Amino acid sequence: MASDPADSAAADRIKRLLTGLKTNPVLTSLSDISGEFKVVTDDIGERIHDFTENQVDRFYRVLLRSPGPIVVMMVLFTALIGKDALDFGQQINGDVEIYLPDGAESTELLLEVREQWSTDIVLLYIHTNNAIADPAIRGTEDITDVAILKQISFLEGDDDNKAEGRYARGIDWSKEDRGREDGVVWVLSVSQLVKESNSASGRFACATERYAVPFTSTQECPVAGQDPREDYVIPDNQEEVDNIIGNLGSALDSLVVDTNGDNINDTAVIVMGIRFEMQGTDIDPRTDPSGDAIQDHKAFLMHLRSVLDDCAENPAIRQAYDNPDDDPYNDALCARDYADLRLSSMNPERWDELPTRQAITITGLTPVLHDVSDAIYLALQDMLPLSLAFVCITMIVLHRNPKVLIICGTPIVMSLAVTFGATVLLDIMLTPMIIAAGPILIGLGVDYALHLINRIEENRNKLLEENA
Repeated sequence: MASDPADSAAADRIKRLLTGLKTNPVLTSLSDISGEFKVVTDDIGERIHDFTENQVDRFYRVLLRSPGPIVVMMVLFTALIGKDALDFGQQINGDVEIYLPDGAESTELLLEVREQWSTDIVLLYIHTNNAIADPAIRGTEDITDVAILKQISFLEGDDDNKAEGRYARGIDWSKEDRGREDGVVWVLSVSQLVKESNSASGRFACATERYAVPFTSTQECPVAGQDPREDYVIPDNQEEVDNIIGNLGSALDSLVVDTNGDNINDTAVIVMGIRFEMQGTDIDPRTDPSGDAIQDHKAFLMHLRSVLDDCAENPAIRQAYDNPDDDPYNDALCARDYADLRLSSMNPERWDELPTRQAITITGLTPVLHDVSDAIYLALQDMLPLSLAFVCITMIVLHRNPKVLIICGTPIVMSLAVTFGATVLLDIMLTPMIIAAGPILIGLGVDYALHLINRIEENRNKLLEENA
């Protein structure tokens, strides 16, 4: 079949164009420059490779020629950095956001909410003697009894004890500070609802007198001040308290409960929202292992325990609580311990496994998270020696040479000491998930140690051959 003359002409033009491009001086120059650049880069890469290899060989020669001073220097360095390694427990962060992924929407939302609202919660779980499961020992105390409510109010802080001592003034002794002074942003409890209801009419009357009645001082309420209900306290009259409780209705359903069905409210909770940043508040600081005084959530929980202990010894509480027979289950709530007794809210099948309850127990999200962090630290203290022991047994079984323990084990122990010691010295916060990976790092350390040993042995043989 004859070819088309037009196609042949087009093919000839393309060939001439390509031939022209090959002989074009500009393109030829660019091609030469590219080739020269490749030669230069290859030469630089080879020089860098040779330099690096020479430095590594020189480093190994130094190690092999004077191993003693190097080992002594590394041991001293490890001792200097690792002397605080066992104190790494203070670096474990117990805040709730560490259990959320970094940068996730849930984490960002939590941080945004925390700017205006408290997301750190502490609970005081309260049991009267009516919560005891054994009917022969069970008492008749009701959470809504005036004597019980006054004790709860005493712990929270009210107008009756706001001028008392450091612990006797209660936990939330400053009601208007939003936690800047006492660390407590808000409190929610049956006692708080009763006090709010009792003082509402007095506060309304005072506000009316201040701002609605002419020719009166804006600072004093001489007329409304005569009303005893103006004070933020629990009323002394049980009937008045019962009326307030009746008016509250379902608002109490989440704050008090009858756990044994005898129509007596025997269990209650005080819910407290606390500040995330405790530094600068008036709580007692705690001393960390490095000797520094710090104020944080753990310090707040210790301060809260001091308030409870002071309440147990407070004469005002002791005298107001009539207990002539010294019945341990009829004493003041903050001094009462239900040791070896099952409470109605406990599962009868496993209550022996549960810790004994006090009448007032500190719990909640914040204490639990810190307890989890402390438990992880204690568990890791047990797991690391066990992991090292299992690794040693495995190396002896596989290599059948005890020297492997010294060769491989020493770098691992020194690395762990330097790692945990550095976290303390540099104040690096650790999460429970990171700490839990500690035993896994031991296995990786064995792999790297064996790799280094083989590398050192190769260089030693190379030096021996060169010197032969």
